[in-house]
Amino acid sequence: MGALRITEGELRELLVDRLETLDAAGFERAQKMAARLRIPLERAVVERGRVPLNFILGHVAELWGVGFVDLRVSDVKPEALALLSEEYARQHVLLPFELEDDRLHVAMWNPRDRQAIDEIERTTRRKVVPHLTPESAILRGHLLYRGNLREMLERAVADETLKVVQQQRSVAERSAAELLTRILEYAAVTRASDIHIEPYELEALVRYRVDGALREVLSLPSTVLAPLVARIKILGQMRIDERRAPQDGRFEADLGGYKVDLRLSTLPTLWGEKVVMRVLSRESILIDLEDLGLTANDYQIVLRNILRPFGMILLTGPTGSGKTTSLYAMLVRLGVERQSVVNISTIEDPIEYTLPRVSQMAVNPGAGVEFATGLRALLRQDPDII
Repeated sequence: MGALRITEGELRELLVDRLETLDAAGFERAQKMAARLRIPLERAVVERGRVPLNFILGHVAELWGVGFVDLRVSDVKPEALALLSEEYARQHVLLPFELEDDRLHVAMWNPRDRQAIDEIERTTRRKVVPHLTPESAILRGHLLYRGNLREMLERAVADETLKVVQQQRSVAERSAAELLTRILEYAAVTRASDIHIEPYELEALVRYRVDGALREVLSLPSTVLAPLVARIKILGQMRIDERRAPQDGRFEADLGGYKVDLRLSTLPTLWGEKVVMRVLSRESILIDLEDLGLTANDYQIVLRNILRPFGMILLTGPTGSGKTTSLYAMLVRLGVERQSVVNISTIEDPIEYTLPRVSQMAVNPGAGVEFATGLRALLRQDPDII
């Protein structure tokens, strides 16, 4: 995420003095985290202070005297999009989304970019109404320059089906890659949290979880499933010849500048392999220990123990209880407090989030890397914390 074009003084005045969202000590801790992890200050404020980014941006927009919009696909009108080129929109991190008489509403990460506003007004001959908008929403919106994604999905399916029927292997592989890209682009634009590819007797369904509900979007011919799943497994560094056992993997996709991390899970079913892809947000990967909901006493106990030079900490609990979240919170705190004097390594299955100053290793049974063998290898790496 690029830095918000606001000075530290402006942000401090807004959050500490005016809104009293943070106290002075909390703001200073956020400054230290931003400096050590080399992230924008507003992101550190979001992570440390549990202040929603949109809350900050809404008040920053008010401070600057501009509007605020958390842009969604339905907000973007084709006639507005057509007034600016994709190249220009990407260069200036903006997106025209509504045309109202002689006024053009533009979502901008930097609505104080007077030069860009003047250029747009000169080329479109319309008055620009700037709106501060989250950078991620703008990058997702750039995908709309590629046309109707639903239609492109269906067209990619038709192309893939034809290649499979013609048995052109190399061409079919390229077509499967194109189909997967379209599936991921649709997930990005709709803000889906999960993508399900489900095989049945005569077809395979692609469903997206949006706002907690699964929505069926696409039906794939059963002949398309195998090359598509193979493509996903290759990207996720999974065994493509293993179809009888569940596998896990992950990969990163770059969708024209908007990057997403995907966690993969395959499951053998009656009609073929089912794939579920969890879309991991890069905007909220830092979790602070203070934000876990511990009592003041428990927080001090945990902090004191993770900072000890010896010992072991065990976390147990059912699925979804927060084990992974808690472990990452501890690692983030250790990285902030002691990153310059300790060697921190992890063994994970799978790696869900990347952490600065931490050597992360993924379990890979195909390569003989299990937790036990990984631990033995790490013990020869002069570790301080595993």
